[in-house]
Amino acid sequence: MTTSTPTDPLALPWVRIGAYAVITDADERILCCRIAPGYPAEGRWTLPGGGVDHGEHPDDAVLRELMEETGLTGRRGPVVGIWSGTIARPMSRPGPLHWVAILYRVEADPGTLRLEEGGSTDDCRWLTRAEIAALPTVDLVGHALAVLDGAG
Repeated sequence: MTTSTPTDPLALPWVRIGAYAVITDADERILCCRIAPGYPAEGRWTLPGGGVDHGEHPDDAVLRELMEETGLTGRRGPVVGIWSGTIARPMSRPGPLHWVAILYRVEADPGTLRLEEGGSTDDCRWLTRAEIAALPTVDLVGHALAVLDGAG
């Protein structure tokens, strides 16, 4: 039996880069967003962030995504981790997706959280570690907690 390469280039495995903000407040709560219905991992909590647009630098993408998903602005700090995983059936096209997430430490400016409308998230909140432990989360959140603990 031989295997052949798919003739449709969109069905080939692909890689996507994401930029995510690791943000804590004065009470050590972590800013998280819930993935909207219809998206992979819907209903699970993640960090503010998402895909880097073509030609966009990840340094800029993390702050754009923060604003889109939470309404907050902030100051980007250093890269504090890289996470990598796969999604067997992504929404945007067939073929397995290899997701590479760059985690930035970000300091949020004071402001009121605003929910994203019509996007990939439908809620955002400052959550304690106990609240996070009781909620469904994506693996990226566990990696961010390890980073905050110095083990990531």
